[in-house]
Amino acid sequence: IAAATACNAWRVPILSPVPSDQRIDELGSWVFQTKVSTEVEVSAVARVARKDLLLERFAVLAPHTDEKRRLAQLFVQEILSRGGVIVTEQYYKTGDTDFKDQLETIRDAAPEALFIPGEPEELILVLPQVSFYDMRVQLIGLSNWNSDKLLRLSRQEVEGAIFPDEAVYGKDRETNQRFAASYRERFGGEVHAVATAGYFGARLLLEAVRAGAIDRAQVREFLDGQLKASGEQRVAAANALSILKVRGGEIREFHGRSRTR
Repeated sequence: IAAATACNAWRVPILSPVPSDQRIDELGSWVFQTKVSTEVEVSAVARVARKDLLLERFAVLAPHTDEKRRLAQLFVQEILSRGGVIVTEQYYKTGDTDFKDQLETIRDAAPEALFIPGEPEELILVLPQVSFYDMRVQLIGLSNWNSDKLLRLSRQEVEGAIFPDEAVYGKDRETNQRFAASYRERFGGEVHAVATAGYFGARLLLEAVRAGAIDRAQVREFLDGQLKASGEQRVAAANALSILKVRGGEIREFHGRSRTR
């Protein structure tokens, strides 16, 4: 935020592929981010949960931080606006390892689905306890659930979960697969989200140059045309965002299928 404020004041374009604050591009006309915002992700999973899965009763379990509470409340608003019901909202402190009280409250509220906007390290602790309390719910998360580590350590507990694919400007499945294969060949191990975001951010700047940008103002103009989405564009992005589902221990694209009622 400090760097973005300074760059905006000096009229220097700053492009962040991994902002810690999803609203950083609101700081000024010279500040940009490539990642599709978590607001779009929340809207996308809420739409799928109501329209495709026809779920009605939802619970929320979220970390007690400003950003995660904001996302939890956004999910609540999205579900309510689509005619769903929020049966309970529960929060836990960062660093907690025992979620007994929250999960018992959720179980007693009998939801059909549970939204957890936690980080993979937290989910590795939370999801086994969700299974322990035998809550037969549809698990719903955000793009950070698309984690090799989470799938490896919580394969059984995460089975059936749905979450959006991480979306950044210029990223499509084919290009991302080529990048991931090259990354693993050179470095080995899991492809970190920061590496992926940085790669596609760099591609975007190179596109600006290829498009003829020769100074900071022209770079800013190119980025503005590509990344500053209007409200209508954000809705369109949510509708176009790919949703993933864990099936048979693998993360696959979810094409949407209404359940039998």
